Amino acid sequence: MQKRNKLSICISILRWLISVYFGAVGLWRLQRFLPLTESLPTAASCRQAILQGEERINQLPQVKLRKGYWDKVGFMYDPPADRPQKYQYILENTSGINNVFSSPQFISKISQDIMDNCSNVGMVGFSDSRFVADINYGFFAQSAVKKVCRPDPLSFVSIHITYPFGVRNWSYDGCN
Repeated sequence: MQKRNKLSICISILRWLISVYFGAVGLWRLQRFLPLTESLPTAASCRQAILQGEERINQLPQVKLRKGYWDKVGFMYDPPADRPQKYQYILENTSGINNVFSSPQFISKISQDIMDNCSNVGMVGFSDSRFVADINYGFFAQSAVKKVCRPDPLSFVSIHITYPFGVRNWSYDGCN
């Protein structure tokens, strides 16, 4: 009888740990859909740069901006410490969307303008409504704005386990 009691206690603890784990993961995933309230750029020049970016996108033939929103830069990208925010443009899946994604000059110009005017923005993203096509530009040293590659999960794990205290800001640049 005592073995059964110990087993039921262990099972109860295991169930509790699993529910805490999945609850924490669920809350972490849910934060992506909650509006950001911490330190959003309020400078008039920042708002103006974002509106100008929206206007440039909407002026393109057969391209429609679905929405733009603030987000935090994903933890796997490891942004510069003073630039944790991201502005994300979501474009409708129209016939002209490929023209946007195949024009790095157009995307980098909008990104550069936003990052020049918004002091805490470290990344500007452009994607279709399903996030199948997703391009991000990040703020690098010497005020350079470059395309940021998607991080490889395996290299991310090895870098963060091996070098947990180093400055790694944007180690994923130069993608095609």
